[in-house]
This record gives sequence, structure tokens and C-alpha cells, in this order.
Amino acid sequence: MLVEILPFGILSRIYENINNFKARKRIAAEFDLSIPVFLSWIIIMANTRNTCCHHSRLWNRSFALRTLSPTRSKRQWVSPAVNPYRFFYNLCIVKWFVDCISPENDMKRHLLELLSHYTNVDTAAMGFPKNWENEPLWRE
Repeated sequence: MLVEILPFGILSRIYENINNFKARKRIAAEFDLSIPVFLSWIIIMANTRNTCCHHSRLWNRSFALRTLSPTRSKRQWVSPAVNPYRFFYNLCIVKWFVDCISPENDMKRHLLELLSHYTNVDTAAMGFPKNWENEPLWRE
């Protein structure tokens, strides 16, 4: 229950400070990630959340933090063509977690609806590659 109300920044600090390697590994494994990738993704999610919360821009921003990518996962990730410094990459991280927590989610449908409603939004400026819907993570 506590995890549901903790800010991501605090959550990442708690995870970093777990001394038991096996516990950290089990937590990361719940999301089919290694410890370093899981930690970097929580930090990226906290950063993205804070950007939104403080009304900063996402759409044409280049993020300074470089995240790690899963290398030995059974799950599909994105192609190397996706820019890890743009918002779309961060959105892919969110999609990964949502897919782990709720495999039958409709995040892609909601995103497509949102983008079709706001046709003036330049998705390329957010790092969406052409045909992003066909990226391994986003295929259904």
C-alpha cells in the first residue's frame, strides 16, 4: 500500500538503499529487468513525472539523463532507432511497466486517440519515429 502513495523519487531512493541483493533482484525481475535497468527506469519515470507536475515541456525536449536498455529480456523492447533522449523513449518505459502490471491494457489505443484528437502536435519533436506503432514494444 505504501508504494501506491510514495513519490517516484522516494521510491527510487528506497530501492537504491535496499541492502539485500536478492530482494533488489526479485523486485526488478517482477518487471523482467536487471537491477541497473530497473533503477535507471524508475529515475527516468520520476524525472518525467516531475517534468509534467511542474508544467515543464515534454514535446520538444531533449532529456539529459541516459537510461539503460534491457538486453536479456523475454519481452519486446524498441529498436535502436528510438532516440533515448526524447519523450517517446520515456513513454516506452511507462508502456513497459503498464504492460507488466496490466498485460491486457489499452494504452496504445488511448495514445492513438489522443494523437488523433491533437493533430497539430509534432510527434517527431517528441521523438516518435515514423511508424512507431510497429515498434516491437507497441505491436499487439
